[in-house]
Amino acid sequence: MPSTWSLKPNKNDVLVMFLVQKPIFLIGYMGCGKTKSGKKLAQLLHTQFIDSDVQISNKENLSIPEIFARHGEAYFRILEHNWLQNFGHSRTPLVIAAGGGMPCFNDNIALMNKIGLTVYLQASVNLLVKRLATPKAQQKRPLIAHLKTPLVLAAHIASQLTEREPYYLQAQIVYLLTIYRRGKLKQLFLAALTPIYTPK
Repeated sequence: MPSTWSLKPNKNDVLVMFLVQKPIFLIGYMGCGKTKSGKKLAQLLHTQFIDSDVQISNKENLSIPEIFARHGEAYFRILEHNWLQNFGHSRTPLVIAAGGGMPCFNDNIALMNKIGLTVYLQASVNLLVKRLATPKAQQKRPLIAHLKTPLVLAAHIASQLTEREPYYLQAQIVYLLTIYRRGKLKQLFLAALTPIYTPK
């Protein structure tokens, strides 16, 4: 069962890198803050941050919208799976922002749980609409670029979350964004690790 992040840290922060000698995957719906939180967490843990979409885009020499337009979503999902398999033998404590759909295709969530630590950044539909209902946000996200009103966007997000959340909830840690406190990211993360990495 996933662990929900507590507001009470119960370990020393310096133990994090000792406990997590593997990639840390941040998963969740687009707009939940994987990139922003991932960069901050990597900085706090003194490790490297990478974004799967950026890595795939660089490898293909195409933006994500261009990959979708030229080759379709199915092709992109294959690229994601192939990219993910590269971490199969990694023992490097990277922080990785995974694409929103990555855990939901090709049995990727099982692979992510096997090779790394998965953290689901869980956000409400209202919060996601607030973050995604802007031209800038939609321009770089091909799956919602055609959704022009907040009402239509909300219906789409709710529908997709119904499909995707069973995969997201297979994460080892569920991080409720509604209890987020600025400046507490590393402490919250460490508190969540305790039940997973404490010897039985």
